[in-house]
Amino acid sequence: MVKNHLILSGGLSNSAYVQDQIRRRYTSNASGFPCAQAVNVWVAPDPQLAVCKGLVEDRSRKLDTGKHVIEKRCCRASYGVKCKEKYDEKKYQHRGRKRVKDDIDGKEYIVDAIEWFIKKVQS
Repeated sequence: MVKNHLILSGGLSNSAYVQDQIRRRYTSNASGFPCAQAVNVWVAPDPQLAVCKGLVEDRSRKLDTGKHVIEKRCCRASYGVKCKEKYDEKKYQHRGRKRVKDDIDGKEYIVDAIEWFIKKVQS
């Protein structure tokens, strides 16, 4: 028999209630999920940081190999980091945006830019 694994990470995975409900739903024979009848449920060692650590690992791998850990992502929302981006007059998105001159390198940057690392699936 093949063993299936379900790994919980993120804020609510530390909840005993959430763990119990998942085990009840996906490990019973009457669950309607035949592949989940022999599932092992694991909780990440540091659930609150597991997602962040995964993103750091993914970025590191992308810089080293040119490929993401997971090439295709499907998500119901977009996630990104607010940052400043070096101004480029050729970029349409930069036109008309507030620019600031950096004290360290003397170059212009767009403030309040967003670097998206997961984009919402568009139909």
